[in-house]
Amino acid sequence: MAFGAALIAGAVVAVTVTTRATGAATANTPTVTVLHREIGKHDLYIPQPYLRDAGFGVSGASIIDGFITTFYPGAAPMPAGGPGPYGKPSSKRIRVSFKDLDQIPEPYRDTGPAKFLEDRLRNSQAYHVVGEQYGLTHQDQPDNPKKVHTTHNEFWIERNGSSLTSFIECDGDAPYPHCYDYFRDGYFSYKAFFDKTYLPEWSDIRKNVLALMASFRSENTARAFLIDQISKAKTNKGNAKP
Repeated sequence: MAFGAALIAGAVVAVTVTTRATGAATANTPTVTVLHREIGKHDLYIPQPYLRDAGFGVSGASIIDGFITTFYPGAAPMPAGGPGPYGKPSSKRIRVSFKDLDQIPEPYRDTGPAKFLEDRLRNSQAYHVVGEQYGLTHQDQPDNPKKVHTTHNEFWIERNGSSLTSFIECDGDAPYPHCYDYFRDGYFSYKAFFDKTYLPEWSDIRKNVLALMASFRSENTARAFLIDQISKAKTNKGNAKP
């Protein structure tokens, strides 16, 4: 079914998908459940491994947003055992929330991330421009003893000319800092949550997340993408140094 076709609101359909690269299915071939979910006006087919993280998944109470969890570098399925709990340094887990663009309230819908960034910068008082880093403009809070904010937040801002296109906000006070990448495509508004260790690779992570989300537009593309990611994970594991 085409991305964006109408379905019964909130419908969830479980589809069992055989995860094989080639050849006929066998008794030992693993299977994966793909959930068919309508988010806003969009139909998504999401393989179960991307919903494996306990406490997260496509919302059953809302039809305008959802959550998935992927594995570094942003498109791999979660390992069955998981990457370990949050809070550990260099966690490879990437959590992505997404919301139908048409459901975003004004004034945020038409301004893209710009209005939200304006609010976040004002709340954090992060107007000090550090410089260019990772292809983004780095801003943080000035060293001011009279500042009223109690947390240390940093921002990395992406612009196309004078227009702001996206931004990343990272916490600086936590023992193991994390970042939130705010961006959009033509369908959803995204917030990708990842360990700050991987901030230099933000562009690749975002590209992989968007490729993953694009694969959810049909059952066939979801299946093919998952098979490819499982194959890459096995190859990378086999090539890993002891």
